[in-house]
Amino acid sequence: MKLFVGLLLAAAPITGAWAADDRLEPGLYPVAPGTPPGEPFDLPVDVDWSVALRGSYVEDDDGSRYEALLVPQVSLTRAGGRWGATLDGEAELALPVEGEAHLESLRLGASGTYALDSLTDVTLSGALAYIQPNPHDPGIADDVADPADSISGSVGLGVTRRFGLFSASLDGGLARTVYGPTTLTDNTERLNGEDNLWAIDGGLRVGYQITPIFEVFGRGTLKRDIFDHDVPGLGVKADATQYAVHAGVVGNWRGILTAEASVGAGLRRFDAGVLDEIESTLFDARLTYTPNSTVSLSAGLGRTLEAAGVDANGTARIETRADVALAYTVNRLLRLRSSADWYEADLEGSGETETGYGLGLGADYRLGPHTQLSADYGYARTEKSTDTPEDTHRVTVGVTVSR
Repeated sequence: MKLFVGLLLAAAPITGAWAADDRLEPGLYPVAPGTPPGEPFDLPVDVDWSVALRGSYVEDDDGSRYEALLVPQVSLTRAGGRWGATLDGEAELALPVEGEAHLESLRLGASGTYALDSLTDVTLSGALAYIQPNPHDPGIADDVADPADSISGSVGLGVTRRFGLFSASLDGGLARTVYGPTTLTDNTERLNGEDNLWAIDGGLRVGYQITPIFEVFGRGTLKRDIFDHDVPGLGVKADATQYAVHAGVVGNWRGILTAEASVGAGLRRFDAGVLDEIESTLFDARLTYTPNSTVSLSAGLGRTLEAAGVDANGTARIETRADVALAYTVNRLLRLRSSADWYEADLEGSGETETGYGLGLGADYRLGPHTQLSADYGYARTEKSTDTPEDTHRVTVGVTVSR
């Protein structure tokens, strides 16, 4: 009889939380019979974040000093079948050895894409930024004790449509920038209301894929700058309409080598007849080379035409800039970095010029899956026609904790 009962129990199916397979499944604990196991918690968005603490020793014409920054970053991403959205933010909190902690910058951004169909994409973007420059930054005039802070915001909309080998992109945007006062070394304040502006811009780009590797394109842009107040001493505002056209080529060799180059012309025409219009040749080139997962090289060269900006004389700024960056991953723990940049700027309407260049070396060492140690050395030299040349040496050590 006992043998018969034992064989009957062995043949009966085992169900519920005490089933052998359920008991052996990692992370699943016995529950009341008939109660289904709970679903694992899952956020509706992908979250990525990091917090970096950086300490620097700086030596320049103002002497030597220590600086520290706390830099938190966060990114939220959500993707659907035909759409995707990203929200990100970054802040820089200065922790001075003497004085109170203060916010040096805060940047928030949002972007989204939506595929209307297999050939048409719509993009939407927005940004908000607060920036308080460090009075010791290269390029700050000698008579400035506290540079002007700024608050800026922008929204943009773009549509891209493909027609066989042709593609067309139409985009537009609206931006607003407001500057605070500038405190000079003699404790006087200079208001910057004449630099506060609204900017409206739009552009059209048409491209043609001549081969699987090369695409040729043409682009035209139109921008309107509307300032709040008159330029001091002139009695007129620097409102202007800016036109630009570019023609160029894009190449992509299996993602290993990508290159883009274009050349064009720009014209900035002011509403006020007392301000002369400004013309300039414009160009832009960018090269990226990643032969494998350990080496990354990028280089760029370009010239831009834009408003002169705050704490600067002149009616427009024409700037030529070049940069190069190289990174090499030695192994899964160590990554080496180097960079160099150069620029030259003419402030139209004032005769002032500015040049500068910089060099940088750095290394990143991974202490663990979520912790990284970084060390950097940077050198920068700035020469302005109205100030004495300035050299800056900076040694920075930091630690970053990430998700």
